[in-house]
Amino acid sequence: MPTRPLIALTRSPEDNATLMERLENAGFRVVQAPTLSIRLCPPTPEELHVLSQADMEAPEAFLFASRHGVEGFFSWLNSGGVALVRPRLVSAVGPATARALAERDWPAQIVADPPTGRALAEAVHAQLGEGVAALCVRGVTSRDEANRRLAELGHRVLTLTVYRNEEPEIIRLDPVPDGVVAASPLSAKRFLRANPAARDALFFAIGPSTAEALRDKGLRVRLSASTDDDDLFSAVLEGFSQRNEKL
Repeated sequence: MPTRPLIALTRSPEDNATLMERLENAGFRVVQAPTLSIRLCPPTPEELHVLSQADMEAPEAFLFASRHGVEGFFSWLNSGGVALVRPRLVSAVGPATARALAERDWPAQIVADPPTGRALAEAVHAQLGEGVAALCVRGVTSRDEANRRLAELGHRVLTLTVYRNEEPEIIRLDPVPDGVVAASPLSAKRFLRANPAARDALFFAIGPSTAEALRDKGLRVRLSASTDDDDLFSAVLEGFSQRNEKL
C-alpha cells in the first residue's frame, strides 16, 4: 500500500486548523512547522511624525496587505494612537484581510484580484486617480509591492509599520515532506533553511507573487489563489492528483 503524502503547513497553528482537518480527512498525513511568529508593534517615530503634520494631506486610501496588518493597526488605534479619520477608500489584498476589516466594521471597498500588492495598488489608483495620498499598513519584513507601485503611479505614499514577523525555532522534519504550504517567500526560505532536503517537495504558494518568487528559486510550485482554506485544499488535492499519487 503506497505511503500517504506528507504535507507540511508553515503558517501559524490557528491559521492551519481548518486546512489540517480537511487534509487529514482526505487521507493526507499533515505536520505543522510554523515559520513565523507575529508580534504587534507601534508605528515608528518617523511614521508618527509624518502623520501628525498639520499641513499634511490626509490619506484618501488605506491599503491593508495582510490580516496581521489589520490586527496591528486596530491594536495601535485602540491604544490611543494618532487620531485617524476613516479614509474615502479602504482596500484589502485578499479575502482573509477583507474579512478581518469587516469584523472591525471597516469594510473594504476594494479587494485585490489577483491578491498581490501590485494589483491592490493598481486597483486603488484606478479608483482614485493620480496624485492622491495613500497609507500602506505593513509589517517590518513586508515586500512593499503596493508601496512601490503606488509611488510609480504618482501617489504620495505613507506607511504604518504595525507588526513584526519573527522567526521561531523551526522543526526539522523526518521524514521529509512531500508537499509544503508556504504563505510567502520568507516562509519558504526559513523552512528550507531548517529542512534543506525538502527542496524536492511540491510547494503550494499562496498568491501569484509568492509562486513567482519560489519558482525563481528553482522550486516546484502549485498556486493557491488565496489564503482561503477552500483554495488551499483544492491546490493540494489537485497537485497530488496530477502526480497520480493515491491517498
